[in-house]
Amino acid sequence: MVSRVVAACLIVLFGLSAFAEEIYYYVDENGIVHFANSQLNSKYRLWKRYGPKPKYNSSHDILYRSLICAAAERAGVEPALMVALVEAESNFNRFAVSNKDAKGLCQLTDEIAKAYGVDDPFDPAQNLKAGAEHLADLLDRFKSLELALAAYNAGSGAVVRHKGIPPYEQTRNFVEKVTGLYRHYKALLGSATSSSLKK
Repeated sequence: MVSRVVAACLIVLFGLSAFAEEIYYYVDENGIVHFANSQLNSKYRLWKRYGPKPKYNSSHDILYRSLICAAAERAGVEPALMVALVEAESNFNRFAVSNKDAKGLCQLTDEIAKAYGVDDPFDPAQNLKAGAEHLADLLDRFKSLELALAAYNAGSGAVVRHKGIPPYEQTRNFVEKVTGLYRHYKALLGSATSSSLKK
């Protein structure tokens, strides 16, 4: 059965209660947790029942939530940080394309996509896996969250050349946005995990 900690992570970070009156889940053979707002088949079990269902927001497709947590866990990145990155980069839009042609949920450039073996940058699983691995590599290289985020946005070369966060408005805004979202989601997750473990 899925642990209370993992379930709390998914529910709090991605607001599952905002999308359905009932939440069902199952864990597949790879250990990935899948959620749905109805019992799609006999594998799904009821996790939690909520009140009246608010209006659905299609920009936050429920499919991506378990993929984000799985990608973060496998890469050794905190789920709270990963969801903050995805929100800042694409607002959970798998088809997002930037004016610099970065693509998908994690806004991968063609160079980064190729380096991490991505065949289709619009495939959520491939995109998230590469984005999480790239972020993990940058964290390992720069030993600093802010510098790793700056390198994710502006490139490692820019961070090295400027010996810190580059003086680009877009990059500075990106670092500030992701770190703010990260603190927010981390606080929520910590609260939910503590509450869950007391039950």
